[in-house]
Amino acid sequence: MKIIEHKKDITNLKTLINAKNIKNEPVLLHLGAGSQLLEGYINIDINDHTITDFVLDLRDMALPIECIDAIQIHHVFEHFTEYEGELLLNKWFLWLKKKGTLTVSVPDLECCLTKYCANTYSFEMLLNQIYRGRCRDNKETDSSKEWRDANTHKFGYSPTTLAQCLSTAGFNTVKQVAPPANRQDNGITITYKATK
Repeated sequence: MKIIEHKKDITNLKTLINAKNIKNEPVLLHLGAGSQLLEGYINIDINDHTITDFVLDLRDMALPIECIDAIQIHHVFEHFTEYEGELLLNKWFLWLKKKGTLTVSVPDLECCLTKYCANTYSFEMLLNQIYRGRCRDNKETDSSKEWRDANTHKFGYSPTTLAQCLSTAGFNTVKQVAPPANRQDNGITITYKATK
């Protein structure tokens, strides 16, 4: 699928954000949107999907300080290393306006391990939560490597560790909330809403 060039240009995103701020419209980002549309949000993903407004790598994005009202990121944060995650949280904190919110959902690794130890979760299910994206056959092609690199979980969180990461990044209020309706995942998803 050919990506429309304007979708890859962060200048266009900055222009849109500036226009919304001038009009006093809320600026809402849905990072790592995949194929999950959030109405009213600017949907951003590294891959071009039919709902994607901008095709950008979250690690490379640079936006002005205090220009965003809310950020949502669901089942994407675990695809970054611990170090990348810290950098991203610090960056997102800076982008958010005062009282801005970050809502983040990740698999609950502690819950997965508990379910596995209680024999209610298979080893395959556990591996899928820890290493999602691992190559299942021994034939690695360039496209399977690219897919695996983008889809592999690179870090895991428990409710405690995710809350600590958000607090360390500077968020004043960090509250566990219910996961979005389309992201329940049999009770293994943790979601926090953090306010600047």
